[in-house]
Amino acid sequence: MIQSTRGQAQGVERLYLDFDSFFASAEQHFNADLRGRPLGVVPLDSPHTGCIAVSRQAKALGVKPGTTVKQAREIIPDMIFVVARHDVHVRLHKRILEVIAPSFRYRKFVPSTKWCATCCRTKPARVLYYLSE
Repeated sequence: MIQSTRGQAQGVERLYLDFDSFFASAEQHFNADLRGRPLGVVPLDSPHTGCIAVSRQAKALGVKPGTTVKQAREIIPDMIFVVARHDVHVRLHKRILEVIAPSFRYRKFVPSTKWCATCCRTKPARVLYYLSE
């Protein structure tokens, strides 16, 4: 928050967004059958490849990003794996930022599909809603 001379907060100075488990969350967003289930996103369909993203449900059961499909199946036998659709994930990421962008006047913006940060000043009477998985 930016402090005024009277000590009153004037607005948001920096906004940090962490798209936790973003690729897995995106797949669950687009496919309702995957919601609430342990999910791994992999770069290719192979038991030897590693997960580039895992859902919160899979993390809670002990699977971390980088875990191979074979290792993940030992931990969670019924875990679901989907091949990454980078074009879809990037498009969703850009859409989220389009929704957020009108609330801020950017001075610096660092985009990433994992996280983004911006130094900003909020416009008066604008509301930022927390976007959750």
